[in-house]
Amino acid sequence: MTGSSAPETATPLGKRPEVRAADLRHLEAGPAASPVVAVGVPALETGDVPLLPAGMPDALVIGGVSLALAVPGELARRRGFRGRRGETLVVSAAEGPSVVHLGCGRGDELTTDALRRASAALVRAAGRGGQALFLLPASLASQLPAAPAGEPSLAPAPRRGAQAVAEGAVLAGYRFSAHKSGDDDGPVDVVMVAATEIEPEVVREGVRRG
Repeated sequence: MTGSSAPETATPLGKRPEVRAADLRHLEAGPAASPVVAVGVPALETGDVPLLPAGMPDALVIGGVSLALAVPGELARRRGFRGRRGETLVVSAAEGPSVVHLGCGRGDELTTDALRRASAALVRAAGRGGQALFLLPASLASQLPAAPAGEPSLAPAPRRGAQAVAEGAVLAGYRFSAHKSGDDDGPVDVVMVAATEIEPEVVREGVRRG
């Protein structure tokens, strides 16, 4: 007699990262209790080497270590990094966190989905444990489109941008399998969203909604 087996269901493994709004000034002041292992920097697609969004600093100090944020042109060309949606270029440093350049596509075609994909890519690239930092400049978030004519208005673009980053980080933290394993430590512990020229309360509200 052959019995029927119950259908397999996906079981979430590990844990999802906690997502927080962060203040760059505090990060630059000194080392955090849990180390920052990766800094995610949005990169915009161009005809050549991807560019940082306007208003993004050329360098950032994390825990006393200065990190160059500009996309390294020669390395980008060698690895075929064009800044397309979902692409990443990881630059490891001898000291301090890695810089993960996150392709967001063309600035004039930015969508919340592009930000979700960028945030998810940061979580995947950051590895396990520690904290990852996503930099969200106002100039990038402000390029999110408004609602089409005749449709209900959307939340302010900066809030939608922060929310999309939080959503991408949370979704990337879920991995599913038919068999649960206790050996999976999960992704990074925390993803911090730090904005430039966006009011802190706007970022906090977006992260909370994500």
